[in-house]
Amino acid sequence: MEPDPKTCNNCLDWHQHCGAECCRTIVLQLKDPSSIKQGSVFRFKERDPSMRWYYRLHGARISREWVEIIINEFKVVGNRLVITAQCEALTDDLRCSEYTTGRRPRICKRLGPDDLSPEGVFVTPNCLYAHKKALLDELGDHQ
Repeated sequence: MEPDPKTCNNCLDWHQHCGAECCRTIVLQLKDPSSIKQGSVFRFKERDPSMRWYYRLHGARISREWVEIIINEFKVVGNRLVITAQCEALTDDLRCSEYTTGRRPRICKRLGPDDLSPEGVFVTPNCLYAHKKALLDELGDHQ
């Protein structure tokens, strides 16, 4: 049975529906992502230690403040580069092994069931947030 976005208020339960898309991607906003090629290495500076940890969990190499990501599978969505890179904390049952350790990156902690548009966070197509926002938009059109 597929979960109902009207009643589901827990991202972890929703992962059974979406396959934990958010834990399997890195999204970078770029001026011109069309120049990115498969197999290339994208290097950028990241000062936030929590974001460096997030990228490290997704397979990036970290050297001081520099992040290097090898881009194999990706797609371009507007000015965003969506890179397929599974988080090593994602378990076989689609849970986060870092959830209870206090070591989850801040971006992961920011996603909560009451925030339908987490600022600065790109939601994937099957994300619970996308479904709940669509429901709210639909209700707004009928009021």
